[in-house]
Amino acid sequence: MKPRILLISHEFYPNDSPNSRILRLLFSGYKDEIDIDVITENFGSSRYEKIFGMEISRVSTFKDKLKVLLNYKEKRLNRNSTFKPTSNKKIEIINRIISYICWPDNTFFWIIPAIKLTKKYLLKRKYFAIISVSHPFSNHIIAMIAKNRFVDTKWIMYMNDPFKYTKLLPVNNKMLFSSLNSLMERRAIRIADKHVCSFELARYYRKQKKTEILKIPVIECIKPPSKYNPFRNEKVIIVFCGSLYKSIRDPSYFLNIASSFIVEGRIEVHIYGHVGDCAEIIRSSKLKCGDGIKVMGFVPKKVADEASEKADILLNLSNIEDMQIPSKLFEYMALRKPIINIVYNEDSTSNYINAYKRGVSIKIDDPNGVHKLREFIYGKMPEADLTPIEEHCISYGSKRMKNILML
Repeated sequence: MKPRILLISHEFYPNDSPNSRILRLLFSGYKDEIDIDVITENFGSSRYEKIFGMEISRVSTFKDKLKVLLNYKEKRLNRNSTFKPTSNKKIEIINRIISYICWPDNTFFWIIPAIKLTKKYLLKRKYFAIISVSHPFSNHIIAMIAKNRFVDTKWIMYMNDPFKYTKLLPVNNKMLFSSLNSLMERRAIRIADKHVCSFELARYYRKQKKTEILKIPVIECIKPPSKYNPFRNEKVIIVFCGSLYKSIRDPSYFLNIASSFIVEGRIEVHIYGHVGDCAEIIRSSKLKCGDGIKVMGFVPKKVADEASEKADILLNLSNIEDMQIPSKLFEYMALRKPIINIVYNEDSTSNYINAYKRGVSIKIDDPNGVHKLREFIYGKMPEADLTPIEEHCISYGSKRMKNILML
């Protein structure tokens, strides 16, 4: 009889978030060795589904019902016009309000229904392990409550993102909940049988003897070599994929050093993803640079991947949070494309880019930024060294997770 695992993740298929994709790829490779049940929130899909060798159960929450109600009201008010679902802006406002008054984060309403379903599954089936994945931290709360009752079931706390250490994009109202954040995170780590996180995050949990390091397994496969022809007269396309935030991922510096090239018509910058509170920065840059900056907005992952493959150069804006590395950096390197890496300080992304060789790291406010950008685009482009990213392939991550599970 195959061992059975219960995976608790607020986001999962068909949700297209990075966490959702990583988990699906990471665990779907075990379908012949492990039975996997998944508990996730219902984002408009069927309540139950069997796919990728997993049984997925989705729970509905009060927030989901509120979104449906908002959509219904908008639909009634716009009967004679083309109906569009509740805007991201309205949902953002709802999330901010919930994050301000509720603990641990804006997924507060999913905890109780998820706990009920988790207990139901644990009473019905024998599980070898529960794996909870953050973010959000609410997934660990659900697993911790289950562990308190089902003490013989192994609990693995898989932390992709920090909780109490997040500084500039706090997950909740730190004025109210800072002490509670620290208390509950320490308690969760103490109760969990194993705590899995990336090397960068492990530095903050190095005192925990149960900490296991798992390289972020984001690369499905490494692409064949791509040719790069340094441009002389033709326009070069630079592509950025991801969300922008003033506090942790500000595009101002890059757009400033690239503006002269854009105005001259030598490069174009294409931005795929939410621009958020950087909308005004983008608008003023477009006034200066014209059509050389194109904002594509949020698009499906497949569209962003196609844009990355067609790009001449890829742009990475590193987080100011030194314990986080954007997962797309490894996807960029797997394409063997030239990479411009804008950093706040000499962080881990700089080390990866230096080892990769086919990229350049430019520190924000570096007075020689324009010169470095010109040298990189016009200079001799070295061959990509993929050694730094081999451990970030899904196949490697699956083997590492299997060792952690000790199957």
